[in-house]
Amino acid sequence: MNSYLFSLRHPEIQVVKWSAGSPVTSGSFFLKLRHVDMVNSNLSGSLVYKEMKSACIPFDATADEVKYAIEIDALSNPLGLNSVRVLRSGSRSFSSDYGFLYKIYFEGSNVRGNMLEVSSDLTLSGLDSMGGTSCDAFASSTNDASLEIWTENESFALGTDTTRAELAIDSNVRIVEGEFQLSVTHLGQQMSTPCISWDVGPVELELALETLTNIDSVRVDDRSDRSGFVVYFDGNAMHTTGALDSTGFMPLQGTNFGVVEPNSCNPPKAYHNNALKQ
Repeated sequence: MNSYLFSLRHPEIQVVKWSAGSPVTSGSFFLKLRHVDMVNSNLSGSLVYKEMKSACIPFDATADEVKYAIEIDALSNPLGLNSVRVLRSGSRSFSSDYGFLYKIYFEGSNVRGNMLEVSSDLTLSGLDSMGGTSCDAFASSTNDASLEIWTENESFALGTDTTRAELAIDSNVRIVEGEFQLSVTHLGQQMSTPCISWDVGPVELELALETLTNIDSVRVDDRSDRSGFVVYFDGNAMHTTGALDSTGFMPLQGTNFGVVEPNSCNPPKAYHNNALKQ
């Protein structure tokens, strides 16, 4: 019998919108995207990135043309077939700021999870993805065309293939000071965070984990009882590619994710009989 894997997840959705104060008659733009090079990352033990650089895309490109420019026709590191789905809206009329809006859904197995944001020349001045000027500047009577790029669902590209771990802070006395340290083993390397204050919040814990060069992104939420945190390893580098012989990061306490003990951090302290003790 053949083996199959499936998952349910929300793709990251990024939006590319160009607009102007009057009808645009000509012009072209490029898109770039830094994304994880898993082959070289596994060889180096730290994250290595490559960059998709598209050719010049016509100002009136269809959704399929933008998809083709990203997946197949890129000048370097195309994302590959079926990596994204693109929808276009707008009519290049007053009601749509004389422009188009493209929604890019990162649906392919190779672009699972939280991705870096697409970039381009926001002034639409004719720059190309290789640093030259081979694209055509947008032409309009008001000469004010511009490009905007944003992520519609930042930190919500999650699914059943997004692994998670819970970090509980438990004590029978009230801690008043101290620190702890976490370690993560991924890409064949063990990395440790800086010392983290015992009363850290989700944002600070997220930033501490993302200082590690073997993690591209995590999302941290409070536990429902406020006794600790839920860490979602939502980065693209933390997911499997979808191949049967490929596994993403699966946190296992004491194996590849845990509290570093002993460490050089300030140990947790609490008052006992009016004395501050560890």
